[in-house]
Amino acid sequence: MALLAIDSMDNLLVLSLDKLIGGSFMDKPSIAEMIIQYEKDKDMNDTQFAFESHLSVERVHNLKSGEYAATADEKKTILEYIKLHQ
Repeated sequence: MALLAIDSMDNLLVLSLDKLIGGSFMDKPSIAEMIIQYEKDKDMNDTQFAFESHLSVERVHNLKSGEYAATADEKKTILEYIKLHQ
């Protein structure tokens, strides 16, 4: 289960309840967590991330909600984009 919130930059934030309650922080970050951290590090909102990574804003929101899994192509696109722009 996840809590959804909107920050001051209109980013959709996804807070995982298991992480808040004490889940493992040693797990490999999910695509959603990677997007959230990247946007935070770059002071970027979902619209900017979507435009620059060539994904739709709706798809970025869906991925960050954790309710939808990224396709193999989406994972590749996101990972390549983040790696290229670190």
